[in-house]
Amino acid sequence: MPGASALHKGTAPVGKRPPKFGFWVDDVVAVSAALLAREAKLGKVVSGGGLSHGAGKDPDDNPFRFRNDREGCSGRRAAIERAPSAWSDATMIPSRPFYFLRHGQTDWNLAGRYQGHTDIPLNRAGIAQAHAAAECLVEVHIDRIVVSPLIRAVATAAIVAERLGKPIQIERGLVERNFGSFNGLVVREVKARHGLRPDQSSRDILPPDADPFHEIFERVPPVIAGWMRAHPQELLLFVAHSGVFDALHQHLLGPRSGRESGHAVPYLAKPIPGGWDLEALPEAISVRRRP
Repeated sequence: MPGASALHKGTAPVGKRPPKFGFWVDDVVAVSAALLAREAKLGKVVSGGGLSHGAGKDPDDNPFRFRNDREGCSGRRAAIERAPSAWSDATMIPSRPFYFLRHGQTDWNLAGRYQGHTDIPLNRAGIAQAHAAAECLVEVHIDRIVVSPLIRAVATAAIVAERLGKPIQIERGLVERNFGSFNGLVVREVKARHGLRPDQSSRDILPPDADPFHEIFERVPPVIAGWMRAHPQELLLFVAHSGVFDALHQHLLGPRSGRESGHAVPYLAKPIPGGWDLEALPEAISVRRRP
């Protein structure tokens, strides 16, 4: 399966536990890659010792629920079921807490490249960041994890889900914005060519084949609201991208200023009198500051 082995080179094959990272991540990445490459046929068991999925009609419109086998090697098969539609006419996110987690670092993040829809896997730092995030969240009573279909987000969510023993559901509405022909280019260099400072937004220089700048801001709040309303008794964790975080920030607090969201830093969104609060978990910040 294309992309299934790209997460960490030189580790054990899918279905066998590497000494450090756990085999379940590879299984989920394999499923995500298959979905995105349109190679998965519904109703067919995915090889790799852990995941299968049931009947459906359209692989391009088919969110799944991943139920993790926390034992890992116990041989029980994780069930994947069709998730409820997350799209909703409601634009107001219900007034109760939820968590957000950006994916761990990739090599393109490290190089400062536009990434968008390009499916770049986590690098070793990103995998370690995802494990650190899982430890930060282990005492939080997360009920369900909802994740973008891109591999870097799915792999991050899989590491967290394996630690917490919680289900994952893929939501295509949480995908990063598409930067079109800018994908793969170094952000600083592109901005310099257009006379922008590194800290200035790319909104006015995006190429014609990119998503309109406002698209993600209109798309994300109804998606979050839909999942919150579909699971009113559950504490949800959304795993996605910096653009999704910016859309959340704008919807809850207004436009973000300053640094973008940290890689694999958990954020708690909680209602307060007259609005919302969005804060990084102190445990995550302390982990990132260790020498």
